[in-house]
Amino acid sequence: MISDKFIDQTKVLLFCSVMPGEGKTISACNLAISSALNGSRTLLIDGDLRRPQLANIFDTDESHPSLLEWLSNDKNTMMHEELVSQGIISNLDLITSRPLKEINPAELLGRGRLAELIEWAREHYDRIIIDSPPLGPVGDAQVLANLVDSVVIVSRQGVTRRRALKFALHRFDEIGTPVFGCIANDVKHSLSGMFGGADGYGYAYGYSGSYKSYGRD
Repeated sequence: MISDKFIDQTKVLLFCSVMPGEGKTISACNLAISSALNGSRTLLIDGDLRRPQLANIFDTDESHPSLLEWLSNDKNTMMHEELVSQGIISNLDLITSRPLKEINPAELLGRGRLAELIEWAREHYDRIIIDSPPLGPVGDAQVLANLVDSVVIVSRQGVTRRRALKFALHRFDEIGTPVFGCIANDVKHSLSGMFGGADGYGYAYGYSGSYKSYGRD
C-alpha cells in the first residue's frame, strides 16, 4: 500500500535529462497517461519553454493560451484554469507552450507567477508532471527544480555519459531537491548498468504519434 508520505513527496514531479535526445518528454507523457488511466487526476505541464513539444504530441488547439505568453505578460489577468487544455484523455489535462523570440525563459521561470500556478495545481490535481529542458545546455531545469517535490532524471544508453549523470545528481543535491529516480532508455539486458556516450548532440526529438493512439473517452 502506498503511504500518504510517499504521495506527498511525489505530487509534483519534474522530468529532466542531462542532454537532448534522451527521451525525457516521452517518459513524462507516458507517466502522465499511466497516472490518469489509474484514476489520478493528472496535469502535464510543458516546462521546456525553449523547445516545447507537448502541443504537437497531443495535437492540441494552436489557438489555446500558451504558458510562455502568460508568464511573459504580467498584466495578463487570465485565470489559471484558462491555461489548461482539459480532457486530453480521461483524468489528464495539459498546459502547453509556444516559443517566443527575444525572451529568456529562465528569467520567467524564476518569477512568482509559475510558483502560484503550481500551488493552484496542487489544490486541483492528484499529480502534476512537468517536462523540463535538458539540464546541460540551459539552467531552466534547475530553476524548475526549486518548485517541485522531486525529480526524475531520464538517460539513454549510448547517449548519456556517466560523468554528466553524476554531475546532474550533484546539482540537484546542492539545491536540496530529491531525485526520486532515474529512467534508463534503450538499455540492452547485456549492458544493464552501463552508459556510453557520443561527443556530438543536438535537439533530436522524434515523436511521430499523438495522444490519439491512446484513445479519448
